[in-house]
Amino acid sequence: MSDIKIRFLNRHNTKTNSFKLHSHKCYEIVYFLSGSGKTLIGGRSHDIKEDCICLVAPNSEHIEHIDGYGEILFIGFDYRGELPLREGVYASSDKSCLRLMGKIFSEYKIQKLGFRAAAESMLSLLLISVIRGSDSEAKPCKDLFYIKDYIEQHFDQKRNLKELSLLTGYSYDHFRHIFKSRFKVSPQEYLIDIRLEKAKLLLLKSKLSCTDIAYRCGFSSSIQFSQMFKARFGVSPTAYKITN
Repeated sequence: MSDIKIRFLNRHNTKTNSFKLHSHKCYEIVYFLSGSGKTLIGGRSHDIKEDCICLVAPNSEHIEHIDGYGEILFIGFDYRGELPLREGVYASSDKSCLRLMGKIFSEYKIQKLGFRAAAESMLSLLLISVIRGSDSEAKPCKDLFYIKDYIEQHFDQKRNLKELSLLTGYSYDHFRHIFKSRFKVSPQEYLIDIRLEKAKLLLLKSKLSCTDIAYRCGFSSSIQFSQMFKARFGVSPTAYKITN
């Protein structure tokens, strides 16, 4: 890694600072010393707790919501290195990242000869540690949300989920396992859930026939739609439309 330039660094706590939605022209790394809550990065919400690390891309709006008292360390920096920095929240498995953060802050506090170069070298090591520790989960996490959003937007289309899983670089079985671990349902179950909820809404709000709704929501036939609807809600689509 190379070409890192620290732009700012500081330490905040909820007693003396109110965190507001903001962005920077540079990258930012945030270490949560204490507290728990949520952070919003680029429109996506993440759970945070002690020893979590956030990586925020340039111009990405973000905010931290910490329940009660909490403290954070943060560093803003320019980066033009070869390794990719993936925006997100990562768990620090040990205290090595915190020790590096401490050394960086110490260099800026004491300001001995060459303190900037020393701090930026330590930041390089810190970023390598984060990338190595999170590389196995950052990519699938990012791709999972992409595929989840894709399913929500294209629920009515005939799509092969095995083909979509190729976007993650994993086999369908492994992708299915990661998806279910993350969202508590399999990709296929999630697709069916979306279709059934959309169909239920159309039954209530439209004058379309059950057959039209079945095809509009991506079911292969009205029979399949009726069977799945009854299995999920305990009544047929026709009976649901009449009684509601």
